[in-house]
Amino acid sequence: MRIALALTIATLTVAAGCSTTNQIVPAGKNTYVLRTGNDTCDCTEPVVWATQQATEYCAKQSKPMLAKDTKVDTFDRGYGQRITLTFSCAAEK
Repeated sequence: MRIALALTIATLTVAAGCSTTNQIVPAGKNTYVLRTGNDTCDCTEPVVWATQQATEYCAKQSKPMLAKDTKVDTFDRGYGQRITLTFSCAAEK
């Protein structure tokens, strides 16, 4: 019984780990940071997910997203990634 419970918890942890994410956080004047990552499962790449979230955030302000910096950290022998995306919502010209 304990083994079944442990396997269930492990499975749920891995499934939830596919899209570990934090909020979009202000980081200065018109600058925001979004940090996201994945575990070793096969799901949307964190850089793609982060870009989509940032783009949607800026679209709500009717502005295009401008990526300022993207940092990629790998873990678990290179299979997992954590992304830190710094972006701004640019004014339309």
